[in-house]
Amino acid sequence: AFTTMDKPTSIKIAYFPMPGAAEPARLALVLGGIAFEDERVPFKQWQEELKPKIVELGNPYGPMPFMSVDGKVIAQSQAIGIFCAKLAGIHPADPYECAKVDALLQFIGQDIRDRKITPTMGIKDADEQAAKRKKLSEEDLPPLLATLESFVQPSGFLVGGSATLADLTAYVLLNYIGTGTLDGVPAEL
Repeated sequence: AFTTMDKPTSIKIAYFPMPGAAEPARLALVLGGIAFEDERVPFKQWQEELKPKIVELGNPYGPMPFMSVDGKVIAQSQAIGIFCAKLAGIHPADPYECAKVDALLQFIGQDIRDRKITPTMGIKDADEQAAKRKKLSEEDLPPLLATLESFVQPSGFLVGGSATLADLTAYVLLNYIGTGTLDGVPAEL
């Protein structure tokens, strides 16, 4: 149960027109039956209008996503996701279970996405990118995805007997890979 403040009357999540870093938070709110405004900001609008005044808007960190809850800004995708999971009642109350969720969030975000997938992005040379993506799909991702799979409980969830933010974050990552969006990384990986 959410006990540290009254239930918000207004929630808005601002992010680009794609699932990405905001999607686990959006999914948590949907699972919790919590109404929110899903502001999809076009890249051009971000560059020209929002980015230059992001600190004035209450986000000292700079990048999107950011969320407004009754006029108070929350930044950073993981903090937004945890807030939404708590609000939705899908974040464990038990500190040990909570730590397991947090560890999986860090594993997915840092070890898989930031250390392995992100370095293959934005490479201009097609041959270099193809080589990095081949290594990513053949050497780097399989053991990491096997580790992630090893956490699946008999319930089908990563921690405990119901969906948590770890499940939603894993879903977003696996859906991203499974759409074939990463050139050179097979969707069936």
